[in-house]
Amino acid sequence: MAKQKLTAFFSYSRQDSEFALRLAKDLKASGATVWLDQLDIAPGQRWDRAVEEALERCPCMLLILSPAAVDSDNVMDEAAYAREKQKILIPVLYRDCKIPFRLSRLQYIDFRQAYDGGVKAVLKALEIEEGAEREARHEVEEARRKPEAARQAQLAGQARLTLSGHSTGVASVAWSPDGKRLATASRDTTAKVWDVGTGKELLTLRGHGRWVEDVAWSPDGNRLASGNWDDTVEVWDAATGNLLVTLSGHGNPIKSVAWSPDGKRLASGSWDTTAKLWDLETGKELLTLRGHGSGVQSVAWSPDGERLASGSLDKTAKVWDAETGKVLLNISGHRDLVWSVAWSPDGKRLATGSLDNIAIVWEAETGKVLLTLRGHASGVQSVAWSPDGKRLATASRDTTAKVWDAGTGKELLTLSGHGSWDGGWVEDVAWSPDGKRLATASKDTTAKVWDVGS
Repeated sequence: MAKQKLTAFFSYSRQDSEFALRLAKDLKASGATVWLDQLDIAPGQRWDRAVEEALERCPCMLLILSPAAVDSDNVMDEAAYAREKQKILIPVLYRDCKIPFRLSRLQYIDFRQAYDGGVKAVLKALEIEEGAEREARHEVEEARRKPEAARQAQLAGQARLTLSGHSTGVASVAWSPDGKRLATASRDTTAKVWDVGTGKELLTLRGHGRWVEDVAWSPDGNRLASGNWDDTVEVWDAATGNLLVTLSGHGNPIKSVAWSPDGKRLASGSWDTTAKLWDLETGKELLTLRGHGSGVQSVAWSPDGERLASGSLDKTAKVWDAETGKVLLNISGHRDLVWSVAWSPDGKRLATGSLDNIAIVWEAETGKVLLTLRGHASGVQSVAWSPDGKRLATASRDTTAKVWDAGTGKELLTLSGHGSWDGGWVEDVAWSPDGKRLATASKDTTAKVWDVGS
């Protein structure tokens, strides 16, 4: 099969300009197709527009890593954009540095010792099978066509309420057990509680030092738990907003928190590659679940409280015995990070959402694939079952949420109304207790409540 060379965009710090220029020239001399601002911006051309157009056009990025690059907001923003657009990202380690966690799972090319060997490795990495590229392009085109076709055939969900008050993206949304309040978590370092009937802000939970990634209600509705980039879990009084306890023990940001059905234990998932179980009466750590090869992005209790599911950046999900910490099931099948995991109300099925743009429904005992839900044009950030288990909701980076028939996999509804592509990711989705409404959280700084029928 013939090889085809990818056009690679150079992302680098200005302090590394000499190395970037040398590498780009050597790669071009060897026949590679690369884009470097120092070489490829014509006289008189607007620099910012040229960079933006090249970043959009090039299917691949060479990311030059060094202490200066890691400290550069521009370089890290370009890397985040490449990940969002699912471009091929090739880290090039130029100088010793602490590789950001979100990039650490990618294999890098090491230039610290042997420059010539590094050049050969980059040249090899920039070659892909022609057929593989055609297949990948076909999948992207199909993903873009399907949502539009479905959109024409379905009823549009109606947004009945927009909650505005956070200053940056809303990462999580959760209904109180009585369906009268919503909690939201934001990267503005706060969580908030809202009256769903009026949209009025009832409480702001302050005390986090960094981004708040997840929020969850206790089963009795009296407490809230939040997980954040302070590497801690906070438990709050949901009526007064008073901080009740701080749970410390993780070594990286907390991405997910979940209450056990009886409200006596809390699970937390962290980018330190572990999940932990906590006794909420004592604040004591009960178990540390180790086994994932990268950060734990999502945790969820089975309805009977006997098992815990976890989704990870290592592209897998696991089911654990919540008493012993033993792994009961390893689930593999996604091609990218598993961002969300959720149990069906009867505990017989698991749903996972991934940055490979799909959600999968699995048999919880065996790991057998029951359904694959295709239709989103970008990564699936969140999955949630309706209270009766007949429908699934998904939230996506394509700025929409969708509702699916959980028995057939048919797409029933697309919810559109959050912001533009880069600022309107739908980060989370949650069903109201009566199954008639959905709440969504978005990077556009808002949460919305939608009518979706029963």
